[in-house]
Parts: sequence; C-alpha cells; structure tokens
Amino acid sequence: SEKTLSRALGRPESVLFGMELITYMKDTRRDCLPLTARSLGAIVRDSYSA
Repeated sequence: SEKTLSRALGRPESVLFGMELITYMKDTRRDCLPLTARSLGAIVRDSYSA
C-alpha cells in the first residue's frame, strides 16, 4: 500500500516527485477528469525541468 511504501527501508525512491504525482492523479480522478498519458507527461516534464 501507499503507507507501507512510504515507510519501507531499502532502495531510495527513484522518482523524486512520486508523492506529488500520486496526489495529482488522485485529485484528477476525484474531480472526474480524464487521467491521460499527456497530462502525466506534462507533470513529469515540469518536475524534471526544475
């Protein structure tokens, strides 16, 4: 589960903005908006460009 993963020891997180991505995905679905590869790609691009 999400809580287990956040407390797990071992490998460091490979996606440094993972929690922000999950929050975006949940918010998008909660608002009944389509979650598309294009919108996820934009989030990834914006996160890596910073």
